[in-house]
Amino acid sequence: FKGHKHIVNLIDIEIVQDKPYDGLYCYQELIDYDLARVIHSSVQLSEFHIQHFIYQILCGVKYIHSADVIHRDLKPSNCLLLSPYKHNDEERVFPTVVIGDFGESQMKGEYRTATGCTGTMEFTAPELIIENCDSNSNSQYHEFSFQSDMYSLGMIGYFVIFGELPFGSELDIPEIKNCIKALNID
Repeated sequence: FKGHKHIVNLIDIEIVQDKPYDGLYCYQELIDYDLARVIHSSVQLSEFHIQHFIYQILCGVKYIHSADVIHRDLKPSNCLLLSPYKHNDEERVFPTVVIGDFGESQMKGEYRTATGCTGTMEFTAPELIIENCDSNSNSQYHEFSFQSDMYSLGMIGYFVIFGELPFGSELDIPEIKNCIKALNID
């Protein structure tokens, strides 16, 4: 994704073979601000501000999806701001939003073997919670899709507009599954 204005810049990649730190290390630009921080601050966002932030995130996700990549962990804290947000209606100056944290991402159609749930539960599509979050399973996780990223975008939008999620995050996985199943949506 190098060079897209709404994707975090990758600076370097290093393969480390020394145990216990072995693995692939990706170095990206250091960014101190994120959308969650703006929402949790005392800043009041206008409709124009909200549209601006959501539009930039959509541009980044469109680019990611055009490369057949599913992010799998879209949330406000992974929507990074290249500079601090300063409310100034006169100039309408906004920081650029870039999408970061591709640690959970996968290619479209890729099968991933994992145990339990991945990503951030509050922003995960309900069908993935019901199907994939069985703590006794060791199955292939191919159910994530462009649609599940879009659900996460909807949750980000809700969070930006209202400053909170439509449901609490204090529930554990079995309680979340029961709440979703109780909705009985076909």
